[in-house]
Amino acid sequence: YPVSEYIAEEKVPTSTVMGRAVWDYSIWKQQAGVKVLPFEFLCHFTLTDASLKRLNVESVSLPKAASLQTLQAGTTWDFPVIELVLPQDPFERRMGLSHALWVTGFSAEFLQKTLLSAAWIAAFTRYYTPGMNLNSVKLRFALDAQGRLLLHDSFTLDDLHLEKEGRNLHVDSAIEFYQRTSWYENAMHAKHHAETFGLNEWKRLVAEPAPFLDPKFKLKLEADLQEIAKQFLGK
Repeated sequence: YPVSEYIAEEKVPTSTVMGRAVWDYSIWKQQAGVKVLPFEFLCHFTLTDASLKRLNVESVSLPKAASLQTLQAGTTWDFPVIELVLPQDPFERRMGLSHALWVTGFSAEFLQKTLLSAAWIAAFTRYYTPGMNLNSVKLRFALDAQGRLLLHDSFTLDDLHLEKEGRNLHVDSAIEFYQRTSWYENAMHAKHHAETFGLNEWKRLVAEPAPFLDPKFKLKLEADLQEIAKQFLGK
């Protein structure tokens, strides 16, 4: 699965349909015959709070072995549990398989092949990076003009965890800093308001900009990132 080097990372524009702003994916259909699938494959090895909320404990969404467990955040599996999620949706709503078939125009056989490919890539990546505690892998696919599947985007350092000297090194630790600010509280209110009234751009409702990281915290975060990168690269 070659990485597509000619798909530009552009912000998806919005268009108005029946008075409502919607994400206009037509821009992708105009790029030299390349079609980026408008959803992400989230391959989980650990069940997160957000995923648990989306799944709503629907056993049909999980493999049989997983559905037999008492589901709670932090549950781990040796195999990836895959969610299809719309990345441009502010609430990351989960997409069903029927919806995926309708959006892509794939045959059921080709969608199954794509899901199995995503699972294989996720598992290979997880076990190729021992010690990194890769909890999830996010994959994006595209199709070229010949109908070949391209791996368009994948995980970054913010998906990696590293246990060292009793500490969990992870860039999400920066979230703890922001959760203590008034900006975060206002952002959560804006997100709830957008969800209530069906708005698709809640970030515009947050008046104040996000604060800068505290210099000491920034230095600590940079050191953690360097340690993660060193472990990941085997240096």
